[in-house]
Amino acid sequence: MNTPTRRIRNVENVERQFLQSLPTFGPASQRWAAIIGAVIQLATDVRTVDEWAHAIGRSRGTIKCWCAAARITARESLLFARMLRAVVRYSGKPWNIQDILDVVDPRTLNRILCRAGLERQPASPPDIASFLEAQRFVTAPALLAAVRERLAQLRAIDRC
Repeated sequence: MNTPTRRIRNVENVERQFLQSLPTFGPASQRWAAIIGAVIQLATDVRTVDEWAHAIGRSRGTIKCWCAAARITARESLLFARMLRAVVRYSGKPWNIQDILDVVDPRTLNRILCRAGLERQPASPPDIASFLEAQRFVTAPALLAAVRERLAQLRAIDRC
């Protein structure tokens, strides 16, 4: 029997499913995730925002503006992207992080690794989900959701 209470529950379930199907991030997060994804695809590490901009064919101002719109600094974004690139590209493989990241000073490398939620000089990278959970560069849920979607898109492209 279709009682008023049952109909209300059905409407609530449909509404909940609809809301869950909506993206949890907007255009600013999508633009930011796109430039993070571009770093992942680079053959070499980029150390500065200027190198990043040149490598992906954008201006330094564009990078800074897109990061600001996502409410994160370009420097934090770059550090996150560099570590995510290392984790994605070397997943399941032994690695020497000093051969992956172009960092000369061991103290700087240790600070980056600490912010990435990794022990000093790990023998292999964490899986992507563990890295995204442990890292402290990006904490905004919308940005992390946008990055996860971008990674899924990149994996789909790699399979083609």
